Amino acid sequence: MGSNKPRILPWLIEQINSQKFPGLCWTNLEHTEFRVPWKHGLRQDRSDDDFQIFEAWAIASGAYNPAADQPKPPVWKRNFRSALNRKENITVKDDHSSDSKDPHKVYRICEGSNSLSPDSAMAPELSERSTPSQLCMEENLESELYKLDICQASEELYCDPSFQETAILDLSPLEVSLSLESAACRFIHPQQSPLYTTMTPSPRDDAEASSLKSCLPLQVQTTALLQPNPLEQFFPNQNLETEFEVKVFYRGKEVKSLMVKNSCGFRLTSCQGPPELLDDVVLPDPSTLLNDQEVVRSIQTLLCNLEQGVFLEVRGAYICARRQGKCRAYWSMTETPSEVKPNEIAKEEYSVLYTNHQFISDLIAFMDRTRRESPQYHIWLCLGERWPDSNRKPWKKKLIMVQVTPVVFKLLHEMSYSTGASSLQNSDLQISDSLTSDNLLRYLQDFEERMEH
Repeated sequence: MGSNKPRILPWLIEQINSQKFPGLCWTNLEHTEFRVPWKHGLRQDRSDDDFQIFEAWAIASGAYNPAADQPKPPVWKRNFRSALNRKENITVKDDHSSDSKDPHKVYRICEGSNSLSPDSAMAPELSERSTPSQLCMEENLESELYKLDICQASEELYCDPSFQETAILDLSPLEVSLSLESAACRFIHPQQSPLYTTMTPSPRDDAEASSLKSCLPLQVQTTALLQPNPLEQFFPNQNLETEFEVKVFYRGKEVKSLMVKNSCGFRLTSCQGPPELLDDVVLPDPSTLLNDQEVVRSIQTLLCNLEQGVFLEVRGAYICARRQGKCRAYWSMTETPSEVKPNEIAKEEYSVLYTNHQFISDLIAFMDRTRRESPQYHIWLCLGERWPDSNRKPWKKKLIMVQVTPVVFKLLHEMSYSTGASSLQNSDLQISDSLTSDNLLRYLQDFEERMEH
């Protein structure tokens, strides 16, 4: 990139002051904290406006030319986030990116920054303590990273065409409209983040890569030889691989419990079907399990309409659900939801229930004590009745409730307070020796930094 590429902080301050971007604004009178809209690409209410600031930075930094390049909103967003994360004088104050009503992040500009004037938009954002050699290294490092196309988060290292073709089969119109970079890209070496990359040059960039490596301090070059993040065993290529604990309740009574070992997911149904990609979880006949015959008849009516099933599937980093047939289905992330508006699972199309990023972000906040509550990763499904409902009917009064627990999330949660072994009693999951409760937070933070969300 040329020398005219602006620095992210003074450039961003200028954009905030311009008030041209919806949702981008200061949140305090001192103008040291600002919010950035952070709507997820899978949301049905997303629009082009939600990516305006990310696109603007891609254009300003030279990473995107609207006249020649294909638009890639997920890449713009990732590059924007990485550009901010590289600045020591900018920190995330509040992360509300998973908020269903108003997803956003609040950033704080730390004291001591000398780049707060928009007039200095083309000047370096460096601390007063930086030495000339450090200034040179930062300039060279950022410039060479852009030249090598491995900048920000190695977003375009490799895209497997065969995976793209299979990943879009049977998708809803919502998912088909997403960019393949967001939904179906796999990277050859996902561990090659700024922390782990060995800066191996491609043939066309050999000279630039050699120059870059010579600028790196010894500590960075040594860090590049470290082992990959052990969380990759659970989230290969940032996708989720997990088993599921499934419990079925009829009027609050547990009538079935099993471990689904198929990491693709399962189908809730009333009858066993032919072998498919997903496992069948067949709900039992209530006649031999319950005494109240009226309740039995009501449940049997629902089961008669459940033959085509409710599907819970892992699609990349997302746990999604869809239903077929006449039996409606609803969901929440707790058995005691505070809201009263029902969350219905869409018919045929996919409803996103939970994501890797939601869990990892909440677990980090729980571990560093910025969040009091434990992560809510247990998925509760209600079949045939609204859930939640305006009458606040308790879950034990519902005819059919199903609790789904992704075992990986349960394991990592329990490891956060040193009791993770209990989750392995009925599971085939194995934990890397390098992952312990003592270093879990550090690995989670590193992994979150590299995630697309």
